[in-house]
Amino acid sequence: MICHRRKFVFLHIGKTGGQSVEKALRPFAFSRIQRFVRYVDIRTTKRDPYGIHAAGSHPTATELRQTIGDEAYDSYYSFCFVRNPWSRLLSYYKFSKLKEGRPAFDDASTLDFNAFIAKHGDTAPMRQQSELLLNNNGQIDVDFVGRFETLENDFQTVCETLGCSVELPHKNSTKKSDFRTAYSEESVDRVARWFADDVTNFGYTFE
Repeated sequence: MICHRRKFVFLHIGKTGGQSVEKALRPFAFSRIQRFVRYVDIRTTKRDPYGIHAAGSHPTATELRQTIGDEAYDSYYSFCFVRNPWSRLLSYYKFSKLKEGRPAFDDASTLDFNAFIAKHGDTAPMRQQSELLLNNNGQIDVDFVGRFETLENDFQTVCETLGCSVELPHKNSTKKSDFRTAYSEESVDRVARWFADDVTNFGYTFE
């Protein structure tokens, strides 16, 4: 999400509360006509004349930087939210089985969670969060990294920086539960290998 009007860049990582963040900021960030244009052009013709979703729905920091250029990217306030990879993967599994046509629907709708993990072998079913955030020098290329686990508080930090007062809605959420109860010991270790960079860069543990 790129907003030239308010000069910010939101890097939306899947299953970290990003749709709620976008919904909360859209009325503040864009005029009524821009919001209307987004609905008409993106939903019907896939055009995006105001750059509201430039570079795709889940672009990397590098792709967002390339979209608006180094000068603008460095001067805009950039932020994202990350999530414990074990919790994030379970949320992805639950989300995938809700609707036919989603990339992992067939496996998620027919396999229990640990079987779903085992079927993927050495290849994770979703990208590491670090992969979206790191630049060519291995550095996190956003100004602020909030956490899903403290989403409301961290979102308020974003709002204070942007100079706005916005309530965070709950959108596109799956049923909450303690993710630890869903994992076998083998699955815990496999996810640790899949998302080793996220564990290292953001300090997450299974416990």
